[in-house]
Amino acid sequence: QVGCYSILDFKGNIYLGTPSGIKVLSDKSLQEVKFENLDFDKPILKLRKVNDNEFLITTDGFGAYTSDLIQIRQLPETNYLSVQDAYVDETDIWLATDSGVYHYEQLEDGYNLVKIIDETNGLPTRNINAVTGVEENIIIGTDNGLAVFPKDLPTQSRLLDLYFENVAYNTTQVATNSESVRYSRANSLRADIGFIDYSDSENTFQYSYRLDPIHENWNATTSSTINFTDLKPDTYTLRIKSGELEEQMKFEISPLWWQRTPVRTALLILLLGSFLYIGYRFSRYFQEQQTKKLKQDKRLAEIRLNALRAQMNPHFVFNSLAAIQYYINNNEMEKSESFLVKFSKLIRRYFELSKEQEISIDDEVSLLQNYLEIEKLRFKDKLNFNIQVDQSLDSKNFMIPSMLLQPIVENAVNHGIFNKEETGKIDIGFKKVDHDKIQVVIEDDGVGYRNTLKKTKRKAKSSNVLSDRLYFLNQSGRWEITMSRKESNPESVNPGNICAFDIISKP
Repeated sequence: QVGCYSILDFKGNIYLGTPSGIKVLSDKSLQEVKFENLDFDKPILKLRKVNDNEFLITTDGFGAYTSDLIQIRQLPETNYLSVQDAYVDETDIWLATDSGVYHYEQLEDGYNLVKIIDETNGLPTRNINAVTGVEENIIIGTDNGLAVFPKDLPTQSRLLDLYFENVAYNTTQVATNSESVRYSRANSLRADIGFIDYSDSENTFQYSYRLDPIHENWNATTSSTINFTDLKPDTYTLRIKSGELEEQMKFEISPLWWQRTPVRTALLILLLGSFLYIGYRFSRYFQEQQTKKLKQDKRLAEIRLNALRAQMNPHFVFNSLAAIQYYINNNEMEKSESFLVKFSKLIRRYFELSKEQEISIDDEVSLLQNYLEIEKLRFKDKLNFNIQVDQSLDSKNFMIPSMLLQPIVENAVNHGIFNKEETGKIDIGFKKVDHDKIQVVIEDDGVGYRNTLKKTKRKAKSSNVLSDRLYFLNQSGRWEITMSRKESNPESVNPGNICAFDIISKP
């Protein structure tokens, strides 16, 4: 249930004035009337039709308004007024308020306050309950009886003067028009308004103010002090008026040095130039990185090709074919067939892996085992080998760079075991260190790295390729690989060699 103080038939609909705004009766239910420019929920006292396109709204303590159902506009100087009744006379509006009778005339852009009828005109009280018009007269109802006045009653303003008593920006006095004050981030403007009133009324007078260019409309108030905060650097005009009296004061809030247009323009140019320079540097950096990556990719391709060549060196191929021929000439067909199958599988896997970046540990073990079995057939009983994989290691899924270990194993065979008179052995172990780290150890009991250098007078070619490849693999960000090498038993005639890889796989 909603209280109702006034009913209006307007544009074919029934509108109700309620304690919480205007409602419209639609489909046997009440709907709230909403306006584009204002949320309106004031207590309504009266609804009056002004013309076919506009109606009047009076409120209890919030003044009077006119509306076309799209927007709602307050009548000038009615803020804080309680408007008990209203009378519409063609283009004029008369309001019965608690501060007298307010008379408005309609202009092209709104309404203008013509006069206020109160005790100074002979009313027994300014608390008005009702107002209506009969011919050329206005009849006013008060708690102390009726009063009749002509509609064209000339009314002299009860104010002799309205003026700025004191205007201060923070602690700086604004004494004259067009005075300039310096901007402060935390700021306030205070204006004390004075007036001269010849009436003997003790009621506070009402006036309107507007600060250009901030305010578009006049604001009614009864306070003798107006306050503004957070004013930006600009030129302002503070206006006050009551009836025909109007005063204004112009002042300027000057910007700080960094707020001035030339300085801001220079700062903007500097900032834009900085962005352009940073963009240029980033562009150069990305181009350099791209060029560097292209060079690295090219170098990696060369290294992979060299690694393939190192693995398929002519000596290994020639020796393998010679071994096959030897078995065939001696009618050892089973051995020759086994050798040929292993050799063909190994060659095919080399070509396949030359295109792959990574290989699982299981595939690497299979490749190394195939290679060592071929070498064992060729060396007969002179070579033994053993490959161990940590059971806790996920050898099917843990990936390592392809063609990484085989060059070291090849060196162990060709430069360690080959130069040894008695039988040699190679041990290869894969150990899990962490979820993303393994260690691979390749150990032989051959003649040793130092003795090999004395005989050959040069490093193994495959070792050079491996060093380059480790560098570029670490640069790629996918791997972190370190390699260490030492002799197994330095005091022995055949000191052997231990080569260890610590491999960290990065996501």
